Amino acid sequence: MPECIVCKGYYEAGQLCKRCGSDNAPWVRWQASEPVEQGGLRGLLHFTEPHCHAPFLIITVALGFGLMGMAGLWERVNPAIRLLATVLTVGGCLVIIQEVYERRHKVRETELLARVRTGRPRKRIRIRLSAQLKTILMPALVVGLVLLLAYALIQSNVLWKLSEWLLLEHKEEVPPLPSEEPV
Repeated sequence: MPECIVCKGYYEAGQLCKRCGSDNAPWVRWQASEPVEQGGLRGLLHFTEPHCHAPFLIITVALGFGLMGMAGLWERVNPAIRLLATVLTVGGCLVIIQEVYERRHKVRETELLARVRTGRPRKRIRIRLSAQLKTILMPALVVGLVLLLAYALIQSNVLWKLSEWLLLEHKEEVPPLPSEEPV
């Protein structure tokens, strides 16, 4: 059953919503005519088109650097860690793009509701971050955490040895064979 755009209740297709009385026909027509709303890969490509498909370019670059790293740049790193880093980076990027695409209506709805709420007096103070501010803060937070981890690795010898033990390959040192010289 379709979901009403106003009250989020279910209604019979082609009829007014029994819960709130809204006519959802214009919304349904708009969804049918808008390429972004078609869903699937086609809708996702139309969604990223205004940004020159930058998310897919980022995924391609991440995959390229991951494969270059696996091939030789990270030669001392454990192969399982190399593969895990590449798969998590590329997979994480794909999941983020899909999540943003799926939540686009919820983000718009939240922004519109925030505009309405600002006009009303509130009993409690509640801080709301806009979508633009969240978009700026999330990468900044990730970069900050990476820099903090790098600083901690540099400053702490114990943390460095632990990460070296977990992530790097350990080469067994074979004792040299005694040379056989005639006596």
